[in-house]
Amino acid sequence: MALTAYLTTKGYEVLNRLIASQGTLEIVKAELGAGVSTGEAACRARTSLVKKICDASLANVAFTGGEATITVQYINTGLATGFFVNELGVYVKDPQGGSNILYCYVTFGDNPDWIAPESSAQYVRTYDIKTIISSLSSITIATAPSTLVSRGEFNAVIAPEYSPKATYVRGDFVLHGGAMHRANVNITTPEAFNPLHWDANNVAYYLARDEYITTQPRFGVQGVGGSKAALTRLWDSVGKTATPGTDTVEAHSDFDGYAPFNRRKCVGNWSAGVDRAVFNVNAYYGDADYAEDGSMGNYVAVEIEPFFYIEDGDIIGVSAQQFPGWNIHPVCVDRDDNIRSKTYIPCYPITLDENGDAVSLPGGHNVYGSYKALRDFAKTYGEGVVSDYAIIEPTAVDHYEWLLETIEFATQNIQNVMQGASTLPYSESHKIVAAPAANQIVLAKAHGQSFVVGQTIQMCDTPWSTPSNSSAYNKVTALDLCDAAGTPTSNGEYMRITYDGEDRSGSVVIGTTLAASRPWLAGTCVGAIDGIGAVLGHTGSPISNTSGKYPMMYRWRENTYGNQFMTAGDLFDVRVEDATDVYHVEWYHLPDQTRFSTNPGVADLTAENGFVKLKTITPSSEYRDGYVKKLGFDDEYPTVKVPVMTGGSSTTYYCDWAYLVSDSVVRSVRRRGSVNYGAYGGLRYFNASSAPSYATWASGAGLFFVQ
Repeated sequence: MALTAYLTTKGYEVLNRLIASQGTLEIVKAELGAGVSTGEAACRARTSLVKKICDASLANVAFTGGEATITVQYINTGLATGFFVNELGVYVKDPQGGSNILYCYVTFGDNPDWIAPESSAQYVRTYDIKTIISSLSSITIATAPSTLVSRGEFNAVIAPEYSPKATYVRGDFVLHGGAMHRANVNITTPEAFNPLHWDANNVAYYLARDEYITTQPRFGVQGVGGSKAALTRLWDSVGKTATPGTDTVEAHSDFDGYAPFNRRKCVGNWSAGVDRAVFNVNAYYGDADYAEDGSMGNYVAVEIEPFFYIEDGDIIGVSAQQFPGWNIHPVCVDRDDNIRSKTYIPCYPITLDENGDAVSLPGGHNVYGSYKALRDFAKTYGEGVVSDYAIIEPTAVDHYEWLLETIEFATQNIQNVMQGASTLPYSESHKIVAAPAANQIVLAKAHGQSFVVGQTIQMCDTPWSTPSNSSAYNKVTALDLCDAAGTPTSNGEYMRITYDGEDRSGSVVIGTTLAASRPWLAGTCVGAIDGIGAVLGHTGSPISNTSGKYPMMYRWRENTYGNQFMTAGDLFDVRVEDATDVYHVEWYHLPDQTRFSTNPGVADLTAENGFVKLKTITPSSEYRDGYVKKLGFDDEYPTVKVPVMTGGSSTTYYCDWAYLVSDSVVRSVRRRGSVNYGAYGGLRYFNASSAPSYATWASGAGLFFVQ
């Protein structure tokens, strides 16, 4: 059953008094009740149960990671009338001599526990209640007065005593001289306690940030933003490895099974709630009836459970549990600033179903367009029934993916692990030299060899020609060496490309018309294209992880970089002139995407329209294109990272490119690279130079909803 335990306001007061006096917390009794208290504030304010039914027994208390797990038992001997348990209270002795104090209030929420009368059955009902006890000197429980936890024993679970013979990682906690300390450097050589290497705070400082300190695993890396692509694994990441799969090699990861990496893939549909969209899961991956053909819903998603993160200098970390100084990730927070129990984000970018409505399903071509067009596409989902809540590519999701992938693979050069579709041909030189038969074209050998079977192509006048709709696309079905006329020959100097769909012979101008790559079909990684096998596992690329020719998938989400630009729905930048031809860049965030939907100009980026001007700029000295060396952010929006310095490379610092220079004054940020961006485009790639009206085939977005 799902129990939610709240340390009460009075309980906090007792805890702080005992911490200050190094007194003993005496747990004296427990009660069961049938009353209902809703909301965190109301539960914390309780001083007694709403409707007490009976006393319960205190059976045991155990300590792990700074929590007391209090075992409460109830035996129904003598119970004449059954009842539902909606609430439970744990009481402690008042250290100032007053009445016992409700220390922990437990609510059963929507799942009350039925206690049957003795005439129906005889049993013992046991509840394990977790509550914080911090750095108290000792704790006793009424049923076992001899059970005493010494400070030395307690230190082993809240924080160890400092040892001059040990080494420590920045961020580690210890107790020294009666106070808790956090390492502010790596201590690689054992040393006597050096206060310059530790930040000291009283326990109340940590309580304000962490009510439930536990021993849930935490995963992290160090060296982020530094000159080396490879990062140092921290905490429970140490010793773990991860290798993406292909269609013939099973993916492997030691992080499987651990939150927040163990997100689940599911399929369902969205409906309109009172003031937000609600996702209805119809099946999870692995269920007998799971399907991605639309029969089980038109939205394939990953399910995210709440997790916490830290960014501390060059250290990043994630965990299912909050540690001191860690924060809930904004991707898990709803529009009311409450933590959602579940969050759902799409596995595939926006594609259209047979009715022209936006969906997240495999098998379709990614939509493309301007900022406004992409927002309008999103609003068509489900014939517009949730149009008020349809949005595109929240920045929080970009940050979330960066955290997980960077930590799991321990590198800033993600492309070196799995390049994704980023080296496909698009050059002006890829001119068609013959069209020997229906659905066939011939290119020079050097040009034709850069294509692969299964990829999407377009016959066009320029590489950036944008089709009126996806019917202008074709798919490569065969590649054969041939002569200039298209006759196959093993030593041919030309390449014959056979494609499916509509024959384009009538529109091809020999020596002028080009063959250029376009984004792969959605779902390529799960087998949506005949002849291209599905990736074995949740992460990888078909055929090859490093050729740059095939899409990639990370923990079920396809193309978290490469294949097509993703248009940020909430991040814009503005070029500001300081002097003649001297510019700096200012950044604007749109926290609530539902506030605005047009292609904005400078006059539109106002607070009235929901925009926030971030307190970070890219200075004129850094107004240039280049590999990102440093990211900046506003303290109020720490996950909204923007490039403030270039000067890195494809293998140093963030290893990704930033486009900042353009005549456009207002720009809509595109991320993650496209089919032709090679080493330029990974998780930290920024195209911050294109106007919101930019609408070529390279610009797409994911289908998200306000939750």
